[in-house]
This record gives sequence, structure tokens and C-alpha cells, in this order.
Amino acid sequence: MNNKAAKFQEYLTANKITGFNHEEFSDEFHTVMFRSRIMIKGQEIPMAIILDDSIYRVIRIQLVSSVENTAEVINYLNKLNAKYKSYKFYLTEQNNLILDSCVMGKDEEESEVIIAVLNNIIKQMQDEYSDLMHVVWSK
Repeated sequence: MNNKAAKFQEYLTANKITGFNHEEFSDEFHTVMFRSRIMIKGQEIPMAIILDDSIYRVIRIQLVSSVENTAEVINYLNKLNAKYKSYKFYLTEQNNLILDSCVMGKDEEESEVIIAVLNNIIKQMQDEYSDLMHVVWSK
């Protein structure tokens, strides 16, 4: 496990934060992915915190899988991306709707910042989720 991931696991344990499992990848960056689910408007949403040897820490949330009305959704996502500076929305090649937040730093002691950003995303998505889903499911 890379240093950032080990420090993050220590932080989770010390603060009694549960619900995460982790997977280590044998890649050049020694990536470790901490997976969990968050609750937004009563929906369980898959999310991951990706930690590796780079200066980046990524919080990734899969809001919807297989969006069909991509043009309307992309237009709405552009508005959200202009509104929120600390994270961005996009569609994958499979049309999955993803929210990514990148936390940069050199220090392995940034676990508290990662959890604070995640909590902020959850709070703001409580306000945005209904409108976003209205656009996703409209025809």
C-alpha cells in the first residue's frame, strides 16, 4: 500500500469511519482505490477515493449509469461545471455520469481534507440531485 493510502486507512480507523473497502493495483503509480457508497436524496451512490504516488487524490462518484439523452445532460453539466470549482461532471464513453474532485498536495497527511471535500460534495449534491435527475430522465 502506498504511503498516502496507508495514512488514509489509519485516518479512517482512528476516526471510526467505516464502510470503505480498498483494492490495490499493480500499476506504476501504486494506486489504491477505497470504495464505498454515499447517500444522496435516499439513493445509494457508488464512490471511490483514488490514492497513488502522484500529487493527486481523486474522489470519484458515479451518479448515473447509461445516460440516454446525452445532449441535454451535457448542456446541464456544463452549467454545473461553471458553478462548482472544486469538482467536475462528465460522461464516460459508456455514458456513465461521473463527478470527479481532485485534491492536490505533496503531503500524505491530507486525509482530513479528502473527507472534508467528500462531505462538501455530499452536501451540495443534496441540493442539486433532484434537478440533475430531472434532466437525466427527461425525454
